[in-house]
Amino acid sequence: MVAQHKTLAALAELTGGELRGDGNVEIQDVAAAEKAGPGNITFAVSPRYLAKVRQLRPAAVIVDAAVEDLDIPQIVHPLPQLAFIQIATEFHYREPLHGGISDQAQIHDTASVDPDCTVYPLVFIGARSRIAAGCRLHPGVVIGEDCVVGEASELRPNVTLGDGCEIGRRCLLHAGTVIGADGFGFLQVGGTHVKVPHYGTVRIEDDVEMGANCTVDRAVLGFTRIGEGSKFDNMVHVGHNCDVGRNVLLVAYVALAGSTVIGDGAILGPRSGTGDHVRIGAGAIVAGMSGVHKDVPDGAMVAGMPAFDAHLWRRFAVSQKRLPELISRVRELERRLALIEKE
Repeated sequence: MVAQHKTLAALAELTGGELRGDGNVEIQDVAAAEKAGPGNITFAVSPRYLAKVRQLRPAAVIVDAAVEDLDIPQIVHPLPQLAFIQIATEFHYREPLHGGISDQAQIHDTASVDPDCTVYPLVFIGARSRIAAGCRLHPGVVIGEDCVVGEASELRPNVTLGDGCEIGRRCLLHAGTVIGADGFGFLQVGGTHVKVPHYGTVRIEDDVEMGANCTVDRAVLGFTRIGEGSKFDNMVHVGHNCDVGRNVLLVAYVALAGSTVIGDGAILGPRSGTGDHVRIGAGAIVAGMSGVHKDVPDGAMVAGMPAFDAHLWRRFAVSQKRLPELISRVRELERRLALIEKE
């Protein structure tokens, strides 16, 4: 549902931006720069977007610096995308309705569910688990024994928490995510694989979001940790005993082998992965499709398989295109050298 029309002056006040132009202009909704039209507000952070704004002439635009030759009302904000998010939320946010606790949910007698929660039908909550106020548990959610789910967290359909797992406050786990499955640990004995038991748990700190179908394995002993404010894309896997720091970004299909340590603020690109017991430093960046098999220092940027310094990798990637030519030249030089040696 879209909110009622807002004046540009009200939106400037909402975002803390500087109003340039007519503040009485009515804004009907937000739109991307490529599709913005009359009644819309958009943002422009590059000449390409600004060219679209000039062409389509929306009702207003958010920019990081005033554009003097643009006769369209503007909100000047140091972070136009942030202002756009705030305005989009103002138009489209709907307060979740409190649905109560369904009598079709199966809740163990020893479990504690705050009455302010919304628990949909077909939810299962195991013995001694505690669900704090403001949580939303969608159909098909399974919560094992002795789990904790913090205030205002939301578990979308078919999320599973294994026994003893802890979810912090204001977390969002999208559909199909599994927290606390056994890790992949086997000991080879006489040509067979003996399962290593996993007696640990998973601890997810506050304000973590995980996309659909993520998996976080429980620890062998102790706990697997996901730090405060970290965000996962869809299809991310975290192995047993990993320690993922605060505000880490893991993009789609990242796979962390057991006991990997990720420092605060690190970013791992899509389809990248680690070997076990690797440490990736705080603020480091791992490019997509990279394989990390040794420690990465704080703030470093690595790429490739195996991963190494990204700047050197770029030079290596460019030089690969010239390999056939270089091989031919080397062979020609070898041929000439052999002729000289015969003289």
